[in-house]
Amino acid sequence: MLQHWIYDGELEDPFLEFFVYENRDADMESDPRRGGATSVWEDKYRLKDSMIPTIITQDFAKKVYLIGKSLNFIRYGCGDSAWVENHSKSSMRELRYGDTATLESSIDSAYKGTMARLIHLMEDKFKLFEHLAALKKYLLLGQGDFVALLMESLSTNLDRPANSQYRHTLTAQLEHAIRNSNAQYDSPDVLRRLDARMLELSHGEIGWDVFTLEYRVDSPLDVIVTPWASKQYLKVFNFLWRVKRVEFALGSTWRRTMTGARGVLGAVGDKVDGDWKNARGGIAEMIHFVSQLQHYILFEVIEAGWEGLQKAMRTPDATLDTLISAHKAYLTSITRKGLLAPSGTQAHSSTAPDFTAQLHELLKLMLAYKDAVDSLYSYSVAEFTRRQDLAAKIETRTAAGTWGVTEKDDADLGSSHMSGAHRSTRRPDRDNDSPIPPLLPLSNTGNTAADEAAILSSLRGRLQSLASDFRVRVNILLGDLAYQPDVDMRFLGVVMNFNDVYTPVRRGGRRRQGTAAGNAGGGREQEREGVDKGKQREKGKRTREDEANGGASSKEA
Repeated sequence: MLQHWIYDGELEDPFLEFFVYENRDADMESDPRRGGATSVWEDKYRLKDSMIPTIITQDFAKKVYLIGKSLNFIRYGCGDSAWVENHSKSSMRELRYGDTATLESSIDSAYKGTMARLIHLMEDKFKLFEHLAALKKYLLLGQGDFVALLMESLSTNLDRPANSQYRHTLTAQLEHAIRNSNAQYDSPDVLRRLDARMLELSHGEIGWDVFTLEYRVDSPLDVIVTPWASKQYLKVFNFLWRVKRVEFALGSTWRRTMTGARGVLGAVGDKVDGDWKNARGGIAEMIHFVSQLQHYILFEVIEAGWEGLQKAMRTPDATLDTLISAHKAYLTSITRKGLLAPSGTQAHSSTAPDFTAQLHELLKLMLAYKDAVDSLYSYSVAEFTRRQDLAAKIETRTAAGTWGVTEKDDADLGSSHMSGAHRSTRRPDRDNDSPIPPLLPLSNTGNTAADEAAILSSLRGRLQSLASDFRVRVNILLGDLAYQPDVDMRFLGVVMNFNDVYTPVRRGGRRRQGTAAGNAGGGREQEREGVDKGKQREKGKRTREDEANGGASSKEA
């Protein structure tokens, strides 16, 4: 029985006397999370400790078990039965009872040959490392030019509701991104496995919420890239995609404001220059936050984990179990450290900070701030357009020899916000259209000015509130990161606050012993206290900045 098992990978044990048995109770199709090569490798054969003979040790029995299971996997999982037959004919030795020295040498020889063949098949025939690298490039966003092109081409489409997304549109944009980036040089086998699809739709979602990339892995590689592993890749991709989306949105708004500062925004600087100074500072602050978060995930977590994975998989005595465990450890590290999940005892603590939820709230805040800045840009463009229209009318009427500005223009164009030069050309005591100034347009002028003032005041309040909320939440996040046991997570907090512009707030702290409700209430009270202190600091800082700006303005005047 031992000879057939270690040379043929076949189990001949009609009376269940061998210490390896076939698990006939395992239903490969019963669990949708398993199946294919994964089930064949993990569930088909089992080791029965109680049947191990006394003449061999436990480690020796495990080696025997692994030899036969690997041969069986090579024959049926990898489709290489010809090699198994040749191996059996060339390497088979007659095993005699009591000849322990010959038995050990035979087992060692069979073990080395079988493991070497299995690793060779995984690396060369099935291109394991090529597919793992493709997963890293596309699902973990390691291929930067491809990701940038894909996001740029999909941005307009994904802003629409999720139920208006069509698969053929997504796949067409995916093909465009592949053909115009370095992804085009990957092998056709890799590119045909990459696909774009949508997650389950929910009411009120947009395309950004349901878009995802998918990389299909066939048998026998699914023994390593298991369904659980595919789920982890999808989880990390969705988070990185959200971060990339925020970076893309902030970058687009930043470029537009920088370009507008030399044109449209500069022309209305007397009215909104201070607002744009604060808005650009807020956007730059958020871009710094997103950049540091991306650098941490892509380089400190994923790249470091990738180096460890390659090192573990290329060890001389590697087995298929080594590859499986190394890949599992790689994904566990990425999902834990990349998504800022608490580790150790904190993972099971009810008071552990939920970093993922904090990051999602910060990303939502940044998108809301970006929308508010876009609204301020639209307001500035509208103000610039009104001034241009008024200037054009003044020039045309002046050339015709009539009055440049009338009371009717005040009502239509809101000329109460004209610059000082325009005001000096206005003569309110005369009207070109009527000798009697109309009363109704004067009241409309006041309403228009009041409406515009209310719009601008609302925009200022929203920008100020979002910026303050962002800083408060970052202070809380940095305070939580500072007390994490993982050194990389603490380092993330350091690089985000390298110039001490933030004041980290530690939530929880030391709590007195008491009831759970009392502890929970104390935690909420401390969190509210930290938020209030953060807002007070922000308010004081803005007051000082306003006083400084006011002093500078009065000095210039």
